[in-house]
Amino acid sequence: MNLHIVPDNVFINKFYENLQELGILSNNKIVVRTNNKKLKYIQQNVPFAKLYSSQFNALIGNAGFYDKVFIHQFTPLLYRWVANHEFKELNWMVWGGDLYSLPSVNTSLYEELTLAKYVKRNFSLQDYLYRAKVFIFHSLYRNQAYAKVKNVLTWMTSEYNFALHHIQSLKASHQFFFYENQMPYQALDKIIMDEQSPINNDPPIYILGNSSTSELNHLDAVEWMDREGVKADLFIPVSYGDANYTRFLKKNLSFYKGGAIQF
Repeated sequence: MNLHIVPDNVFINKFYENLQELGILSNNKIVVRTNNKKLKYIQQNVPFAKLYSSQFNALIGNAGFYDKVFIHQFTPLLYRWVANHEFKELNWMVWGGDLYSLPSVNTSLYEELTLAKYVKRNFSLQDYLYRAKVFIFHSLYRNQAYAKVKNVLTWMTSEYNFALHHIQSLKASHQFFFYENQMPYQALDKIIMDEQSPINNDPPIYILGNSSTSELNHLDAVEWMDREGVKADLFIPVSYGDANYTRFLKKNLSFYKGGAIQF
């Protein structure tokens, strides 16, 4: 039996369906960590509870019982929990923010416009309190937690190398994995390669980013495309992430003249 500790996120829906289609759902237990009283994004009937609560502990049981434990989005709030449990095999499924936005990773992720017009002008009390909570209650367990990870699951070798470089106690191996969208990637490949697909003169559609996250530097990307005269309709996924940043994007990307923008 495997255990998956996941956030309440739309990507988990397809992951659940994939396990079901493969006929291995019964051997994979999914537990959602959330502070909410009901699930907002996951459509499946899966158990959920607040991290560190008695209900969460009851849902997990003995962590050492499972053949493999997978942490989807290894946030610093999980450091203490991981450090205080033993595992046969612990795996980290990287989500991006749980690596590049770590308080302990000293690197700038922002381009010039995003930094000047959004980051420096939008003080987040929630982010400040989150970092304070991590520092006080979880940072002491950081090295011990990462040392227990056996495999880092990501489709990007560069991301795995970034993790090893910036997290000294991490000695894990790399395993290839990516989350599938609602439309399978092989279906997209078929559409692209199908010789019978009609050819027209409509502008191409570019998907910009995958969430409402300022580290993706949408403003700088769109400004560059506009400056270079790129003609394309833009689709910007904002189904999850920072709602304040979503409002910022909708208000500040109207200058783009290369095509329509859909959020």
